[in-house]
Amino acid sequence: MTGPLVYDVTVQNFVTDVVQKSADVPVLVDFWAEWCGPCKTLTPMLEKLAAAYQGRFVLAKCDTEANAELAAQFQIRSIPAVKLVIGGKLVAEFNGVQPEADIRKFIEHYCPAPAQDLFEVARQLIGEGELGDALAVLDRLLKDDPSHLAALPLKAQLLIQLKRWDDAAAFVANATFPEADSLRKQLKMFEEARTYGSLEACENAAKVPTDLEAGYRLAMVLALEGRFQESLEQLLVVLTKDKNYGEGKIRKSLLGIFELLGIHHPLSDEYRRRMGRIIL
Repeated sequence: MTGPLVYDVTVQNFVTDVVQKSADVPVLVDFWAEWCGPCKTLTPMLEKLAAAYQGRFVLAKCDTEANAELAAQFQIRSIPAVKLVIGGKLVAEFNGVQPEADIRKFIEHYCPAPAQDLFEVARQLIGEGELGDALAVLDRLLKDDPSHLAALPLKAQLLIQLKRWDDAAAFVANATFPEADSLRKQLKMFEEARTYGSLEACENAAKVPTDLEAGYRLAMVLALEGRFQESLEQLLVVLTKDKNYGEGKIRKSLLGIFELLGIHHPLSDEYRRRMGRIIL
């Protein structure tokens, strides 16, 4: 879409920028005031979601102090108050500060999106570290489009990162999307790592500098804990000492973690370069 995703509305532009605009895109109207403490919590959240949903709706902010006529027209008795206008009609609303997850559900329900839009929302949530919310978005996407080739491996990666090992194994067990074989190998790698013992025990064993297997096991247990940067660092320590240790399993483990994090993840980019400098 063209035009801003977040803007102010007044009595003068309300018809054009809310009523008429809602024929093309849902308009979420945020009624607020400068003196309202809860508004200062809700409005930034709505602005963030407007950016995250990339045009699925637009946010029109209405200052009730400066636009008392509009507040009266919408029967605003307390703020913050949020009204959703679609096709020129008020279709839904909520009052007060709500959890972000509930607002996302509100948006998902009233402002459905094409699969690719949902995929981009999921990716943004991953970038923000909201893995559980990203998984929920992918589940909805795959319900509508079960063969979405980008969403399928991303869901498997999220299940692994969330340590939902059984769910991840079941999801990829008979999968045929292109990355399925690689994901099955990743799961096998992590399944083996789950037998290595506690993180503390692995850290103690790895204190012996010449015990490369202990160093490798520590790296994999760190990955199990979601401490991927430390895991990658430890794998490079072992790789520096023996480029071909375990018939190349250090490189295989590095590549497996890169795939899990995503090919363009900052850690993948950094450690792929560093790995290349060591093995060349």
